[in-house]
Amino acid sequence: MAAGGAARRISLSRVAVGGTALVAAVLVVPAWASTMVEQSRVDGSANSRAATRWVVEHVPHDAVVVTDDYIWMDLKLAGFTKPVWLWKLDTDPEVMETMVPAGAASIDYVVMADQAESTLASLPTLRTGVAESTVVARFGEVVVRQVHA
Repeated sequence: MAAGGAARRISLSRVAVGGTALVAAVLVVPAWASTMVEQSRVDGSANSRAATRWVVEHVPHDAVVVTDDYIWMDLKLAGFTKPVWLWKLDTDPEVMETMVPAGAASIDYVVMADQAESTLASLPTLRTGVAESTVVARFGEVVVRQVHA
């Protein structure tokens, strides 16, 4: 008889788990599915590609262009000779010596999404370049700035 009671408890547990899963599926799946459908319609890299295209068409290929890692690679592939990954500023002595020896005054353009104050505080050359620049193009969150330092 004890075995029958244990089997009933296991069976009731399975029903409870199955019922909970069914309720979760009915409540969660429709919201999750609609979010996934909406996300599938968004091109998350469109702004970055548009900014890259603008730089390739409007900026000299020997200009010092500070940018994020996505655009950096595209600029290298497009024949730019002096793109600088923004995280190399103030952290890589070789980059500072060879690419931006005069600090922000060596930078021609900055192409990136707005950065947090904490990021700019940790990269003073980038912070100065951004502060001493004008926006020449904007593609959603990606901003192209010409530096006048």
